[in-house]
Amino acid sequence: MRLRIKLASVCALTAILPLIGISVLIVRRAAAAARTAGVQKLESEARAAESIYEKRLIEMRSAAQGLADEIAAKSLLDAVDSGRNTSSGPARARLQDLLTRSKDELSLDFLVVADPRGQVIARHNDSPKQGENLLAASARNPLAEEVIDAGGRLHVTSLAAPVIEQGDFLSRMWLDAAARIKAAPQTGALVIESCAPIMSSGRFLGIVLAGQMLNNYYRGGKPGSNSLQTPVVTEARLKLYPGIDQGAGALVALGDTVIASSVLPSPTSEPVLVGARHDPAKNLELIEGDPVQYLISWRPVKSVDGSLVGAIGAATSVGLQSGVDISLTSALALATAGTALLVGLAGAFWAGIVSRRVAALSDAVSRMRVGELSRAVRDSGRLPNWVPGLGSRPANGLHAGNGSVPGGGDEIEELAGNLDLMRESFKQAIERLRKNR
Repeated sequence: MRLRIKLASVCALTAILPLIGISVLIVRRAAAAARTAGVQKLESEARAAESIYEKRLIEMRSAAQGLADEIAAKSLLDAVDSGRNTSSGPARARLQDLLTRSKDELSLDFLVVADPRGQVIARHNDSPKQGENLLAASARNPLAEEVIDAGGRLHVTSLAAPVIEQGDFLSRMWLDAAARIKAAPQTGALVIESCAPIMSSGRFLGIVLAGQMLNNYYRGGKPGSNSLQTPVVTEARLKLYPGIDQGAGALVALGDTVIASSVLPSPTSEPVLVGARHDPAKNLELIEGDPVQYLISWRPVKSVDGSLVGAIGAATSVGLQSGVDISLTSALALATAGTALLVGLAGAFWAGIVSRRVAALSDAVSRMRVGELSRAVRDSGRLPNWVPGLGSRPANGLHAGNGSVPGGGDEIEELAGNLDLMRESFKQAIERLRKNR
């Protein structure tokens, strides 16, 4: 019985140890492949988020141009063109009403109308201050400068690009509170701005400047009735991760600070990573979000002059990003355990045959020791005749090797034959001694 257990254990270990090593190698390679595929997928999602952001630029440009065309069609700037005062009067009231209504309908954060010199004529929230100018040195707007320059040369064009706004401009638009990001060292706000020329009968009358701030769009939200009413990061999460409620989303960074997020740690909680530090030099980054780490792929966000002002990215939690499919690990564990069990049973089966054969020989030697030489020594194993090279057993129980050819058996059969020959020799020697007395 001890031999059976030992042989079964040896067979099981012989099978299970290589299998464990192979399984570990497979899991490691699968994990590496999964990480590589996950990074590639995340980079693809970041490019998709960048495309959604670029689509928003086009939508903003279309909205500003549509408003500029409506102002021109309704002749709301004729008084300005003729040099009359626009601080009051029907045209000023209609213009103010149009800006206020359009700002709400389009979900914009601000709307400004300026003349060909950049002098602010009207804005959605209040009357402009004396001398308020979009081209002033202290608050020069790059988009306004570009469009005014093109409009002065009658090169009709409209632009949309991200602009960093801060200080007095945010205060005048009543956006300074919304621009603050808790625990963020970065000041200012990253704004998607669009600027469109107001043209009438070949004359350049002024510009419309519209803006949608990214800072105040990190608190989740659902799709709006129009595309501009859905925050960029929310739109990206809904399109990129439609079946994932948590652990994935989109981010926007201003400089070295994350200012907008749609990454939800749970379906009912606020987004995370807002205010986290970001390294602008990295396209792939691991950021700690208590208590989960997030892998983020970034795409650059550039201003109208080509300078880097921020980044937009896709983020997934490390739990979603890395790791091998649990089904693969389970399958390998089951395969290893099943193989060890089968090999152990097979070892126990063959060990039982060997144990019985050795026990039969041991019994024969014990009989010979006490002088019982009449019974032949037999190999009592029951080897299947389908095992290659072992053949079958003759009727007397002694193996004759492969078929009936002598000497074709295994070592135990040879030992049984030698013991039987020794028994015969002892028996003949004892008979000769008796005859010689």
